[in-house]
Amino acid sequence: MKNYMCKKCKTLIQSASQPRISNCPGGGSHQWTDLGNVGSENYQCRKCEAMLQSQGQPKISNCPGNGSHQWTKLGNVGSENYQCGKCGAMVQSQGQPKISNCPRGGSHQWTKL
Repeated sequence: MKNYMCKKCKTLIQSASQPRISNCPGGGSHQWTDLGNVGSENYQCRKCEAMLQSQGQPKISNCPGNGSHQWTKLGNVGSENYQCGKCGAMVQSQGQPKISNCPRGGSHQWTKL
């Protein structure tokens, strides 16, 4: 399985093959980018706020937030649920996620749910 993201509408999905391009909510056709394999590490982009589970650092090209993604590894995927009080990000983690590089500035403010 791979992570795919549309540069126009920010849709992020996991799929074994490239998704269909028709009917993008952003207008016209989707512009899919293969961000890499799904894995056991949580990442968030500081620019577009995308969250994904990846096998190593995701590819940086085609960020909907303009230019290249700026990924931060938040930690390993686990069964504990956390939410950041600043950016609203939700993540399933093995423990408290890394606090640095909140897209809304400064540090994440994680609360265990």
